[in-house]
Amino acid sequence: MKTASNLIILTGKVRSGKTTALSSFLNNQWKQTGFVCPDLNGKRLLIELQSKIQHTFQTDEFTIEPTIQIGKFIFFASVFERAKEIISSGIAADSGWFVVDEIGPLEIRGEGLEPALGDFITYHKNHPKDLALILVVRDKLLDAVIQKYNLKDSPIIYVSHLQLWKNLAGVILCGGKSQRMGTSKALLEYLPGKPQYQRVGELLQRVSSQVILSAGQTDVSSYNESYSWIADVEVDQGPMAGILAAFRFMPGKHLLVCGCDYPLLRFSDIINLMVHFEVEVDAVCYHNENSGISEPLVAIYHARCAPLLEAYYAAGYRSMRSFLQTIQTKKLTINVQDALLSSDEPATFQSIKNLMK
Repeated sequence: MKTASNLIILTGKVRSGKTTALSSFLNNQWKQTGFVCPDLNGKRLLIELQSKIQHTFQTDEFTIEPTIQIGKFIFFASVFERAKEIISSGIAADSGWFVVDEIGPLEIRGEGLEPALGDFITYHKNHPKDLALILVVRDKLLDAVIQKYNLKDSPIIYVSHLQLWKNLAGVILCGGKSQRMGTSKALLEYLPGKPQYQRVGELLQRVSSQVILSAGQTDVSSYNESYSWIADVEVDQGPMAGILAAFRFMPGKHLLVCGCDYPLLRFSDIINLMVHFEVEVDAVCYHNENSGISEPLVAIYHARCAPLLEAYYAAGYRSMRSFLQTIQTKKLTINVQDALLSSDEPATFQSIKNLMK
């Protein structure tokens, strides 16, 4: 398995719908910068994602403005310059999604979006942030782009991934009894003024426009009203009852589930789950190779798991870890083991809190 990376390559054939699918996915995302270059009536536009400003990029008419020719296609040089300005400003971006659509023959030759693009990629490889970078590359140029920018560790996605992501909903699991901790783990504050369920919610909101809070059967008066919340299908039946309730509440949605037990979980860990979530996979989760244990509460479940989970629950089973064994599950090794460190007792809470200062 490739190393987790927030530098993601979106590839596919020419006119395979890459830009359309990307724009559709980004439409409801929390924060987006960079640019996309859709085709309108046979000519390319450049749309700035943050401001939504549109630039006519391609022309087939005589013009006194400087142009750049790529094969039979002619583009305005001034728009290339604007694209480079956007890329250079992206070095300061620290969260959300940043898109470069697309990398082509000019960049491989050191022209076009260079040197801004190369500097941008190098910076973000060396200074990872809570930012997902999507680089669009046509399939015939994929190997050349990977070699030029040393992107061998970057995950590769296709239009099918974006179609799955568009239908992804986040679920914050807060319904545990927290008997060993003595208080709700969802309300613990590892950082001043921000309970853990809000930190989990912020992670999920970066990748999904719909995030709900599964609060079990507990009193929700202590939770922020900005989240819709649901009760478990039954009392005291574990996290399966919460996940099943989420499937019922959001029929047809794929669920990105995250418990409040993992305060060191990173944005890149969420992105890593997403890039491995594919059409033929029922679920994606992390697996601890040392203990041999899978983590069902940091996982993505395909919508087709809903009837399977209904039947499993009706048969009297309650273990999500066991449920993963009955479906097509892709298990990932997490790169930083502490990311899945579970905070279950006061001493562990204090230790992690000191670590995060």
